[in-house]
Amino acid sequence: MHQEQGDGFVERMFRVGPSFVQTLTEAGPGVVRRFLERRGRGLHHIAFSVEGIDAAVADLVSAGVRMIDPRPRPGGMGTRIAFVRPEEFSGVLVELVETGTDERFESAQSEGDGP
Repeated sequence: MHQEQGDGFVERMFRVGPSFVQTLTEAGPGVVRRFLERRGRGLHHIAFSVEGIDAAVADLVSAGVRMIDPRPRPGGMGTRIAFVRPEEFSGVLVELVETGTDERFESAQSEGDGP
């Protein structure tokens, strides 16, 4: 299991076969607390691994898909991420993730603990 502190939350990544399950635990003010206050406990989002996140985001934007992140931004373990507005997928928050190349990501991969 890999764990990182985020802005108002703790992120944990668990390997499940060739995939990963991420849990977010509220640890202060921020997006996770707001989600819990509005919707209660449950699924927060689904993430898809992509190669070339800049092109993936550009493709979605050119197709008229509204993004929370119109440009990719840093994510956990050196990844780059971008979120799609939940309204675009029937209320489901979708995250695009481009795997990282920094030491944290490579270490977690070799230990079987990261995305």
